[in-house]
Amino acid sequence: MNLEEIIQDLIQKGYEGGYWDFKKEWHDNSAKLLHDILCLANNLNNRDAYIIIGVDDNAEIVGICDQKNRKNTQNLNDFLRNKKFVGDFRPEVYCATLFLNQKEIDVIIIKNSNKTPFILKESFCEGNIHVRNGNIYTRIVDTNTPINSTANNDKTEYLFKKRFRIDETPLNKLSYYLDYPQNWKLTNEHNGTYYYEFAPEYSLTLNSNDNEGKIDFLSKLFPNKNASWEKAKFKIYNHTIISLYHVGLDEYRFHTAVPNRDYIEVPKENCYIKYLYFIEESLPYKFYKFIRYFNERQGQDLYYKALSNHTILFKSEEERTLFEQDIKNKINSIYNSLASYASPRSISSEWQDLDEKDYRSTKAITTFYYKWKNCSDREKTIFLD
Repeated sequence: MNLEEIIQDLIQKGYEGGYWDFKKEWHDNSAKLLHDILCLANNLNNRDAYIIIGVDDNAEIVGICDQKNRKNTQNLNDFLRNKKFVGDFRPEVYCATLFLNQKEIDVIIIKNSNKTPFILKESFCEGNIHVRNGNIYTRIVDTNTPINSTANNDKTEYLFKKRFRIDETPLNKLSYYLDYPQNWKLTNEHNGTYYYEFAPEYSLTLNSNDNEGKIDFLSKLFPNKNASWEKAKFKIYNHTIISLYHVGLDEYRFHTAVPNRDYIEVPKENCYIKYLYFIEESLPYKFYKFIRYFNERQGQDLYYKALSNHTILFKSEEERTLFEQDIKNKINSIYNSLASYASPRSISSEWQDLDEKDYRSTKAITTFYYKWKNCSDREKTIFLD
């Protein structure tokens, strides 16, 4: 569901809930706004939260009438940036404007986070409204923690468990541990086995003897086409929970995680063209950053640049879906433009027609993505016409 569908669904429920709140108008007091943001950032539903402005307590859409206290994404983030938080962890928020029933409403979106609970390090007040430092504010059903109070122990415990992934699945814990490559210790240099220092039951073995001896256009981008494609095995108590590919290119002078790959149909040509990608916060991308952390050395920048010229970094799976939907309107012209991309065929005598196609298509779609990403929604419509 897109944002408009989500908000329409919440309004149609006719009541407020644990992760959404109706406001007839924008807050006239900054302390009240901060209190609402904290309560919803620490929601107990483990999901994005919404302050829906221009909707009254009876779920009636009244629209934005008073522009006086209205804020945009930059205003909200500047406001939060000036507050001191424990651990320097701040809620991630942005603002969107929607048109429902021919009326304009604003929505403050508070992104779901594992940095909970968000706690002020210094109290903030405006007028006689005080948001207190050290207090943990949350929301139960449709009711915020009172501004002069703090959450009950069980709610506080839940929020800290969320931060430390105590009740998470092994895969989610692994995702969290990969955020801290400095905490992984090499225990066997021969097969490249690492363990996580603070949860040693989690291990990673790079050299799994599953070498496929595969060669594609990525291998041939560099002077030496010899490459080692292997599966890295992530384990808990010696049980493999996931395997991810990594590759040593240019006779192992460059080591990286293997990007995901997908294909887009070109109807007029009755064929498909390839693109490579990572998604932020995904395990493959965290694995890419993990390898990069342990292999930063002089001369690697050229390798990473060559890879990035052919690899998209999406913010989310939703962004990838939206990009694919949008690009279908332009795919025939992109296909026709492939010949304009310079060929590295001269680098390798083994460069084949399929290598040529993959090289050109991945570079063309990557280039197109970054143009698309830098457009506003209105500009995207024009860009894709």
